[in-house]
Amino acid sequence: MRKAAAIILAISLLAVLTTGCGKKNTAGKTEEELFSFEKNGSVTVTSVESFDQDYYSSAELSDMADSEISAYNASNGNDAVRKKKLAVKDGHAELICVYRTAEDYCRFNEERLYYGTVGGASMSSVDLTPLLGQKELPRGREALTSEDLDRMENDPMIVMFGPARIRTDRRIRYCTGNVQPEDDRNAVISDTASESNPALIILHQ
Repeated sequence: MRKAAAIILAISLLAVLTTGCGKKNTAGKTEEELFSFEKNGSVTVTSVESFDQDYYSSAELSDMADSEISAYNASNGNDAVRKKKLAVKDGHAELICVYRTAEDYCRFNEERLYYGTVGGASMSSVDLTPLLGQKELPRGREALTSEDLDRMENDPMIVMFGPARIRTDRRIRYCTGNVQPEDDRNAVISDTASESNPALIILHQ
């Protein structure tokens, strides 16, 4: 996954302004990204970026982020995206954004993400076959079958298309091999996750 569109735009615009003055652009390297999935369908994304205040103004960064969010909300409804926090400290910028739905995250960032039901993922042309044969967490013995998936059509599911950390308020039930559970609600999506090899996670209801 990429960083939030607001921080991309802010850093990119600041880079254009400063690079032309002979300054080296060292900002904008994503160091960590955490996706928190809530039962109400919202997604909170925490992005930590390298940020050089010698070249860039944190106030300008915040203003640009606010501008992008306001423009999006004007077309998609109040609080479709909300900036919860933007802090700059010790050479890092931390941006926390709350998205009303996964669809708002996708539109705002121009990135793929799915958070819905198993049946909805299948209807969205997500290939669920990599889940077949996986064992139920934490110590299941029976392998997941296509019949099991049919019965789970209303169960919540997350599909990630790149590396990140995830946190959910539901317990993780099944996942593909590119997901490394840390406990029953936290996991790391490996860097092998991609458009062609998405990370698939089924949650308990």
